[in-house]
Amino acid sequence: MEPEVTPVRPPAGAIALAVTAQIAAYAYLLTGVFAWWWQGKIAFASVAIYGLSRAIAAWGLLRLKRYGSILEQVSAIVWLLFCVGGWRQFGVIRPLLLPGVLVSIGELVYLNGASVRALFGGAGVPISRAAVVSWFGSTAVAALFAAIVIPNILTASGRSPQKHTMADMRTIATAWEARATDVNRYNAAAIDFPTTGVTFENLTTYLTPTYVKYLPAKDAWGNNYHFGADRPWGAKEAAQVYTVISYGKDGKSQGKWEGGATTHFDCDIIYSNGTFLQYPEGVQQQ
Repeated sequence: MEPEVTPVRPPAGAIALAVTAQIAAYAYLLTGVFAWWWQGKIAFASVAIYGLSRAIAAWGLLRLKRYGSILEQVSAIVWLLFCVGGWRQFGVIRPLLLPGVLVSIGELVYLNGASVRALFGGAGVPISRAAVVSWFGSTAVAALFAAIVIPNILTASGRSPQKHTMADMRTIATAWEARATDVNRYNAAAIDFPTTGVTFENLTTYLTPTYVKYLPAKDAWGNNYHFGADRPWGAKEAAQVYTVISYGKDGKSQGKWEGGATTHFDCDIIYSNGTFLQYPEGVQQQ
């Protein structure tokens, strides 16, 4: 009969690493899954896979298994490489990434200490049933909290470009109207009949710097604004209606505008003659 093995408590350092890895695991898992669903890009699945590896590492760290130490070190190196890549591209490490950089360096130093390597070099330790229940219970609560918070964060981050775009459109329109006050004519378009295009270069030439110092060319998603007129730009007849249009998040025209409030990030935003004819309102959907 084999001797009974008494469950033990892992050292504080291993527990701290396990907790850190588990928190990161749920953050990356949920962020990756939601971002994949939100953006529709398979590339975000890699974020979820990274989160899954952190979850496996957390369980291994808690049980002092060698694979836990190895996976956690690999995760730390991946994070540092990601930060180095961002630094090489932008010339600076973003402040939000600095805590992760410091934690990753600390993990590598701790896990490569002689005593800690010996600690993870054995067969691991058994964990009491109560500890397992407590561990998974606390992480389940954290996962539930993240599942509620992350979609709201993603929605808020999606609304920010909409608000920025609408503010830019008002800026363009204000300058356009100021010029119309002086010359008694617009170079713009309505949405309920065929329009004549107005280029960004047209507006830049006639509006800057007299009516506005800087004229934004792109919306907050990085897509070009579109302009129109009910008369050609150089026509003798005075145009009476103008339109500024953002094609929304996807940068593609709806083709047919219904006007009024919209609830989709891809819907066009339309501003004409001092008012929004089509605009986002309420909860937005991908």
